Amino acid sequence: MKTVHSQNIRSLAASICVIASVAVLISCGKKDTDKNELGAAEEVSQTTFAVSTINASRGELKDYLEFGGDVSAKTNIEILPDAAGRVVELSVSVGSYVAKDQVVALIDPSRPGMNYAQSPVKAPISGTITAVNVVVGSMVSQQVSLARISKTDSLQITMNVPERYVSKIRMHQNALLRFDAYPGELFEAVISEISPVLDQSSRTMAVKLVFSAPDPESRPACLPASSSSPTPARILLSFPNQQS
Repeated sequence: MKTVHSQNIRSLAASICVIASVAVLISCGKKDTDKNELGAAEEVSQTTFAVSTINASRGELKDYLEFGGDVSAKTNIEILPDAAGRVVELSVSVGSYVAKDQVVALIDPSRPGMNYAQSPVKAPISGTITAVNVVVGSMVSQQVSLARISKTDSLQITMNVPERYVSKIRMHQNALLRFDAYPGELFEAVISEISPVLDQSSRTMAVKLVFSAPDPESRPACLPASSSSPTPARILLSFPNQQS
C-alpha cells in the first residue's frame, strides 16, 4: 500500500515539474515576442516620410502622342548661273543672309583661245543660304545649282504619322515642338496640312505643321544645314481622352 502511494506521489511531482517547465518556456517566448514587437514598433516610429499635397481640380483629361519630324523652309530657291564656266569667286556660305540681286558668285565662261567677261550670279530673292553645292574652281553649267536660298520666316515641320494614329489627327490641331538646340524649351505649333493618301510602303500619312508664334531668334537654329541633313524635331500632340 505504501509502495502505491509513493508511486502516486512521484507521478504527481513529475507532472508538476513538466507543467512548471512548460510555463517557464511560454513565459520566455512571450517576453521575446514582446521585445521583438517593441523593437519593431520603435523602428517604425523612427521612420518618417515627407509627402506633398495638391488641391484637386476638375478639368479635361488628355492623352499625348510623340512623333519625330524634320524642319524645312516652305520657300526654297536654287541659285543658277546665267552662263556655263568655272567658278572663280564664291562670296556666300551656309547661314549667310543675302538680299535680292546681291552678287553671290562669279563665273568665268572663257574657253581656250576665247576670253569672255566674268558673269555675275545674283540672288533671285532675299533669304538665308541653306546649302552651297560648289567651291571655287568648280565647272558648272546653267542647270547646276550653285546654292540654295530659304525664307527663314516661313518654316514648316513634316512628320509621318503611323496608320493606327491617323484617326486622331485633325486640321488646326495644336502641338508642342522640342529641339536639341533649345533644351528644356517648347515651341507651339499647329497642323496646317494633312495628306489625303496613305503611303503604301511605310503605312504612314504625311502631316505638316507651322509655328503658331515663331520666335525670330529660333529660326536659324531650326533650319537644316543642308538638304541631306534635316533638322530633327520632337512633336507632342495632345487630344481629349475619349474614355474620360
